[in-house]
Amino acid sequence: IDEQQLSKINTFVQPYITKQSAGGSAANTIFTAQLLGAKCHLSCKVGDDENGSIFINELNQTNISHNYLSKQPTKEISGSCLVFITPDAERTMCTFLGASATISPEDVNEEKINAAKICYVEGYLVSSPTGQQSAIRAFEYASQHNKKMGFTFSDINMIKFFKPQIEELLHFTPHYLFCNEQEALAYCDTSDLETAKEKLRHVAHTVIITKGSE
Repeated sequence: IDEQQLSKINTFVQPYITKQSAGGSAANTIFTAQLLGAKCHLSCKVGDDENGSIFINELNQTNISHNYLSKQPTKEISGSCLVFITPDAERTMCTFLGASATISPEDVNEEKINAAKICYVEGYLVSSPTGQQSAIRAFEYASQHNKKMGFTFSDINMIKFFKPQIEELLHFTPHYLFCNEQEALAYCDTSDLETAKEKLRHVAHTVIITKGSE
């Protein structure tokens, strides 16, 4: 969604908000890994606003290092994702990329990747040209320093609209590829999961396919 749509929806949901928390595909993974004992670094981009402050403060409180600077070269507001969950546990997500879409290769820290065991990249980055270049830069550093790489498709729409960009990242043959069943089928252009499994064996060393409620 665009900023105008975000503002309209926010006006409607504001009275119901009781708690705000940082989030995001790779960020949630990093938070969990850090809480389980790993030492993590996150390359990110936020705006100079309340949501950006909440995000950075939670990184600091969890002792996650990051590339954030108090005065970043962006006038964009922080990205946000409004997630609506119905009683049957299905979710509808309204995402405004905001400042996150302006992340650039300069935000990727080679020193941190060299010090890491795994470089993890989320598929949502491919929806932004500079995000795509940032993901490539991260995998280039990881490859140069012989580090393991992890990649997640993130969302079926990334495959529908940005498959060539995803294929460019998979040329690095990541050690770990994460996807759900629908994403696996869409990427492999098949309705048969076994066929998708066989195809995905050739794009990553280890493939993890989740199956929702199953």
